[in-house]
Amino acid sequence: MLSKLTIVGLSQFSPDIWDNLNLPEGIDKEVFISEVIRQGGEFSLVYPDADFMKYQIGEFSKKWYHNFERWYQAYKFEYEALYNLDVKSTITEEGHNEEEGEKNTTDSRRDTSSNSGNSSSSNSNTHSKAAYDSQAFQPTEKDEGSSNLNSHNSGENTSNGSSNEKTNASSNHRIVTEEYRRGNQGITMSQEMLLAEYNAWRSNIYTMMAEVFVSEFCVCIYN
Repeated sequence: MLSKLTIVGLSQFSPDIWDNLNLPEGIDKEVFISEVIRQGGEFSLVYPDADFMKYQIGEFSKKWYHNFERWYQAYKFEYEALYNLDVKSTITEEGHNEEEGEKNTTDSRRDTSSNSGNSSSSNSNTHSKAAYDSQAFQPTEKDEGSSNLNSHNSGENTSNGSSNEKTNASSNHRIVTEEYRRGNQGITMSQEMLLAEYNAWRSNIYTMMAEVFVSEFCVCIYN
């Protein structure tokens, strides 16, 4: 029987061949390696050189990273097994409102005032003179006068005023309505969906990933 180098033997000889293995977050690296050894531990390797195998494992990670990531996202996706309707719709309504207004104000004012008055006065002056041979004064001249003053004042003030005020207002509105429908439409029986759920979970993400690795790096020949 010809000797052969397996993944188990190479891992024991050079454990660092797995250093370049890069898996998406959430996937356990040790579980993956254990599943690879379980599936392909007895098969010969395509690349028996340790350094070259280490390099190829790194390239394998780059090649399958996105696929493994999507597998894992589907693996941990949460859903209701017996629901076949899950619809969410969003309706957005947007609009613009404008309002215009006008206000007129008129103010009229009139003030009237009147003042009147009368005043009178009289004056009397008497001139006296004494003869040369007498000490008694005798009136010689008399002046009399009078005055009368009438006054009347009137006035009127008128004021008019007006104002005009215009207003212009605008506003925007945005209304978002969300509708969410979920459940069973009745097209597929619950028993059928339950069986599909059972078949879906018969698969295992680590088993599928290890199958890809073994198919690329192992010579699958049974002795």
